[in-house]
Amino acid sequence: MVVTVSDEETSSLCSFASESTTSQTFWTERPPGSYSLKVQNLAQLIGEKYHTRGFLVNGYNWRLIIYPKGNEKDNGSGYISMYVEIDSTSEVFAYLTFFVYNKKVNKYLCIQDTQVKRFNALKKVWGSSQMLPLELFNDPKNGYIFEEDQCEFGVDVTIDSTLTNWEIVSFNENFCYSKFFFSVKNFTMLNEHLYYMSNTFSVGGKTWVLRFYRKCFSTLDDKWISIFLHLADNERLLPDERIYTRGHFRVLDPCGSNHITEKFNCWHDQSNSGCGHDKVVSMDKLRENFTMLNEHLYYMSNTFSVGGKTWVLRFYRKCFSTLDDKWISIFLHLADNERLLPDERIYTRGHFRVLDPCGSNHITEKFNCWHDQSNSGCGHDKVVSMDKLREVYLDEDDTLSVAIEFEVISATSYSPINYSAII
Repeated sequence: MVVTVSDEETSSLCSFASESTTSQTFWTERPPGSYSLKVQNLAQLIGEKYHTRGFLVNGYNWRLIIYPKGNEKDNGSGYISMYVEIDSTSEVFAYLTFFVYNKKVNKYLCIQDTQVKRFNALKKVWGSSQMLPLELFNDPKNGYIFEEDQCEFGVDVTIDSTLTNWEIVSFNENFCYSKFFFSVKNFTMLNEHLYYMSNTFSVGGKTWVLRFYRKCFSTLDDKWISIFLHLADNERLLPDERIYTRGHFRVLDPCGSNHITEKFNCWHDQSNSGCGHDKVVSMDKLRENFTMLNEHLYYMSNTFSVGGKTWVLRFYRKCFSTLDDKWISIFLHLADNERLLPDERIYTRGHFRVLDPCGSNHITEKFNCWHDQSNSGCGHDKVVSMDKLREVYLDEDDTLSVAIEFEVISATSYSPINYSAII
């Protein structure tokens, strides 16, 4: 015998459904997919709740819990209450759908979560305390109890996909520039078709190198040089891994502060094609201004006047007396236009100061000496080590600032010599 039920009658069988924003009620012919509990003698269920045996979903053990008379502790008095419990302390996100079979319409009444439930060690049980009113459920005419005292419950547990594909993009806004110095020796002897590679250096947890091209990298134009930043050969990025860098290259002026600066910002990926500039400086300008200073020579300051005389400072890249490249020397000299007489001398007293660009940890060296016709100057061989200079005393523009304070204490003077002749 086939029983036909109208839509209006079907609606009356679930007219209790609340207007919850976190669940929805519907009918389905599909039976529960995770677990089904068929009770042949509902009245014989002992106790306020019934735990099913465990069932497996996505590698986790679960149990369906039925309160045939409602869970009063969860505001379920007067309703069928249904829950799911996980047998794990792991954190699992799942959507739940509870089923109650209706023989009259041959369908399942379902209450389905629209929000994911978070199972963990602190919250192992989730469900619906007001699944179905007992008044509606217990009346055999409504079809939930059939064939004298049988009924069926079920559940679908749908695991929300865990996060397996992700990436993090981070930018350091308050970063400190990491400096690396790279000297190209025997520049004019470089092969124009190859590149010169620096030593490796570390920044941001990665190892890097600089490549210096004697000919323009992209066009092979021999009028320009190219500089590029690359990851070192021992660094291997994953296929989709990328690193963003920002900074600048600087070609240092050996005789002043007219450095050439080129900014860069780019992404580095598995190809390690590097980033940089094709035309950093022309060969003509490089030869004219940037390759003339040898480490054995000196930088000379502008002239300045003290005590009626004109003076200059000389800064030696290598220790003046020993040619030790671990120390720099600073000396005070009379300017070239000053000529002392054979027995004329000037006594000076003061101090040099290498300025700390980030604080007050200046280096101070005192001096006092006589200057004579030889103009050999006075100063100090080992004012500051090169390591400490690079670490502390160069500012962001790679500039070293040196100050001098001194006075002329005494000077010899002579009356002019008169010559006469008798003829």
